[in-house]
Amino acid sequence: MQRMTEEDTTEIRRRIHSRLVQRGYMSEQSEKDGKLKGVNLDEDDDDTPQSPYNLHTLFWILASIAVLYYTDFAVVIVYHNAIDRMWLNVGVFMIGVNVFIGLYFIVVCAWILKDDNWESHWPSAVPVATASFIVGAICCTVALWPVWSYYTPLILFTLFMGFIVTISLLPNF
Repeated sequence: MQRMTEEDTTEIRRRIHSRLVQRGYMSEQSEKDGKLKGVNLDEDDDDTPQSPYNLHTLFWILASIAVLYYTDFAVVIVYHNAIDRMWLNVGVFMIGVNVFIGLYFIVVCAWILKDDNWESHWPSAVPVATASFIVGAICCTVALWPVWSYYTPLILFTLFMGFIVTISLLPNF
C-alpha cells in the first residue's frame, strides 16, 4: 500500500473544498479560515452553563406523575395478582444494580472523591450497568405485561424518563 504524500493530502483537501463550494456549503472567502456556512465548529468554546430547568424536563416529570396517578402504579405493583412476581423481582434487582452503580459514581466518585475519571475506579461498571438495565427493563416488561399489555413499554419508558430528568436536577457538589 502506498503512503500518501503531502501533495496528495493537499490535492484531496482542494477537491473537497471545491465540492463544498459548488454545493453551497462553503464560500470562496472561507477557504482561508476553512469554516462551513452556518456551522459553528467551535461549540465547545461556549462555557455558559445551561439550566436543567426547561420545558423538556418539565414535560417528562409531569408525564411520569400522570402515569403514576392514572395507572395506580404503586398499588398495582404491590397488590395485583396478574403480575408475575419472579420476573418482577429479577427486574427490580437488575435495575437496582444499575442504580447502585450510578449512585456509586455520582456520590462516591464525583461528590466525595472529587474524581471525574470514573473508568479508573471500576472499568467494567458501564457495561455491567448497561446490561443490568436492559435485562431489568425486559424482566419488568414481561412481569407487568398481563396488567397493561401493549401499554407496558410506554408506561415503563415514561417512568424511566421521569426518573432520569429528576436525577439530572440534583445539584453538583
